Amino acid sequence: MTETKRNSGAFWALVACIVVLVTVGGAADIFHKQEQRHLEEAAFYRDALLQSGSAVVVVDYNGRIEQWSEGAENMYGWTESEAVGYGLGFVIPAEMREDHMVSFRAYVKQWYASKNKRRSVQEIDCVTMHKDGTEFGVLINTRVFEREGHPVFFSIIDRADDVRRVEM
Repeated sequence: MTETKRNSGAFWALVACIVVLVTVGGAADIFHKQEQRHLEEAAFYRDALLQSGSAVVVVDYNGRIEQWSEGAENMYGWTESEAVGYGLGFVIPAEMREDHMVSFRAYVKQWYASKNKRRSVQEIDCVTMHKDGTEFGVLINTRVFEREGHPVFFSIIDRADDVRRVEM
């Protein structure tokens, strides 16, 4: 084989490698842009939901608040910084707190024992409490999601009197 043919073969092999790298790099760039777009969309919807008029509260499997929306601030009078990281006890009237925690713990235990980790939406009608001590009824729609093997409770809460006014 002549030196020219050998160099020519090496040249085309190099071109082929460059084409593959550019193609793979281009595909990786496309996937990165799609992933970035999805992350931006998720952040947009998360922010929109947390800024909605309804109270949105996310609670971990220990009963600790992870997310507390502007609607929750308006409904309960507690700011996000006052609520996140704490248990829900401060929005439950004192005489109901123990029953609430017993029910919550039992549900979490049942969730761990269940083979079907996806639960349907649970609707709860109960009494809660504003920061100033005023009690009022709410309708809570909760969906349980699994994260890292543990349940996370995502709730949308509306004042019962507001919902009943609409239903009439």
